[in-house]
Amino acid sequence: MAVLIGGLLGGHISWIDYCVIAVYLLLSIYIGLRAAKGNSNSEEYFLGGRRQSWFPVSISIVSAELSAISYLGIAGWIYERDISYFMFTFLLPVVIILIIRLFIPIYRKLNLISVYEFLEKRYNVYVRAFTALLFILLRVGHMATAIFAPSLVFQEIAGIPLIPSIAITGIAVTLYTLKGGMTAVIWTDFMQFFVLVGGAVVILMFALSALDWNVGQMWQLAGIHTRMFNFAFDLREEVTVWGLVCYMSIYFLTTYATDQVIAQRYFTTGSESETRRAMLSAAFITIPVVALLMFIGIALTAYYAIHPELSHTLSRADRIIPHFAMNVLPAGAKGLLVAGIFAATMSTISAGVNSLSAVLMTDFLVRFGISEEEDQQLKHARWVTLLFGVLITVTAFYVGRLGSVLAIIGKLQSFFMGPICALFTLGVISKWANSVGVILGGLTGLIATLIVANLTTVSWLWWIVVGFLVSMLVGYVCSRGWSLLQRIPVQPMDEIQSIEGS
Repeated sequence: MAVLIGGLLGGHISWIDYCVIAVYLLLSIYIGLRAAKGNSNSEEYFLGGRRQSWFPVSISIVSAELSAISYLGIAGWIYERDISYFMFTFLLPVVIILIIRLFIPIYRKLNLISVYEFLEKRYNVYVRAFTALLFILLRVGHMATAIFAPSLVFQEIAGIPLIPSIAITGIAVTLYTLKGGMTAVIWTDFMQFFVLVGGAVVILMFALSALDWNVGQMWQLAGIHTRMFNFAFDLREEVTVWGLVCYMSIYFLTTYATDQVIAQRYFTTGSESETRRAMLSAAFITIPVVALLMFIGIALTAYYAIHPELSHTLSRADRIIPHFAMNVLPAGAKGLLVAGIFAATMSTISAGVNSLSAVLMTDFLVRFGISEEEDQQLKHARWVTLLFGVLITVTAFYVGRLGSVLAIIGKLQSFFMGPICALFTLGVISKWANSVGVILGGLTGLIATLIVANLTTVSWLWWIVVGFLVSMLVGYVCSRGWSLLQRIPVQPMDEIQSIEGS
């Protein structure tokens, strides 16, 4: 296996590294195949039988968000800009508590597979289909970026050109996902989380060792003290404190309350208390992990400041971690880095593709009677998985034209997240919200975001805020107006919350 991988990658890293990569890939595939044996129906495939324990689910939630995009993007962002983007992760526990109070009791009582089923219960099938379609568009872009990001690593360390690297990653992940289900996703996430954290610690230790373990000098060399926060209230500034607070709050609310990739993990636990424990644990695990990745960015910025010969050969900021690994890390450590990032990509893509497949199956094929027989649904789910795997891989060829990895994903999310978040939030907090109002609000929010993004110089951090506020305001006003015109009785929220099954 090591020889095969060595021949595929070229001679840029040692045989020890190839062995590390081979062992790790074989272990990941083994877990996927073992878990696939329990997939007797579509619910097993998508939810792991609703019997997963809270701790592996919490790790899986963290892994889903902290993919190779974060691994590479955080360090690259800090090297090129500052640390302010990541200082607001502390908002996550606050948002999670809000979600636990408002959203989770309703979701658990509805016994969902797709989170968008809630929208049909609250509004109608058209709102459900509209929002599910927005999710598909958003996640295809996100998953394409998740393939593109580690391909930078393979290009830098292993010497594979970017396009073949993307193709190899996409094909491998798609084949793996076809056999595995949510159980495989969760347990692969669990294993890969510790490998990723271990690889991050190794990188940080080597960087600090090269700086004689002088943290004060590291901070000074990186110049972080001069570029921590920008308090200017200027919408044209790419990153400001005010933009970050608004962006992160809506981003966390959308991701952890309305995103199928995360919400699907909630539905795999056996009870509401297990779900709450998984969510709170994930929130508090995320903070130190982000801090670790942030310190890697600071340490590498300082290291490159005293090694200008290296900085001159760095082609783009996103590649600073693989560039450092190639030039500084010893044999074995390089392989661990490549294996960890590749495995994280497999986990992230398999989770995303599994969720996309769940949405297309549950919200479209099953809901509209295209796939009715239970014994055919698992077969159809795998065909849908293959379709999304191919689509995501093809899309990954083009996302690199949008800018840095974090900027790419931020721009993609900002277009769709605001309206999606507004649809769910209005459904939970407003007794007046109805289907006509929220659809008009969502469409208006999308149009407003497109106008701001293309006709103004407003930073992309504010796009999500525009989409959310416009969708909320127009959705509420139109809902009230439509209810009065049609004399539609207001649906009590406790009627939604009392539903015991889907």
